[in-house]
Amino acid sequence: MTTDEYDAGSRMGRAWLQTDDGQRWRHGLGGGTSLLRDAMRALSARHGRDYQRGFLDATQTRRSIREPRPLGKRPERVSVTLTVEEDLALKSFRLGDGVTPASRLRAMLAVYCADPDFRARVDQEALASRALRAMRTATGNRDMKRPGR
Repeated sequence: MTTDEYDAGSRMGRAWLQTDDGQRWRHGLGGGTSLLRDAMRALSARHGRDYQRGFLDATQTRRSIREPRPLGKRPERVSVTLTVEEDLALKSFRLGDGVTPASRLRAMLAVYCADPDFRARVDQEALASRALRAMRTATGNRDMKRPGR
């Protein structure tokens, strides 16, 4: 690898990031990776591999380390701690119909948003569960069960 070619490509990559196309690519707007791909195609006709590597490394470092992806582009992740019984229920449902727990929970959320009766039942259950947790914490009795369960 020739360092002169690599350095020249790296300088060109940093300069490209200052252009309109570079700014749009850097912030995840417009054509996404097609802007970078078009720039790389134009370089491939005129420059060697070392130059292209320098260009690509300069643009990748700038985007991944200094400019994180916009938050709107990331999927939201939620972690839920389940009881043993809840975990077993989800697993047994999956064995029955093959639907993954994540898909099942997304479907439940969709029904929750669309059906006011279902939403009222879920909210009532959540409030009762929250009250039970508060009572367990206050009394120190971890074995306390909800009435009717």
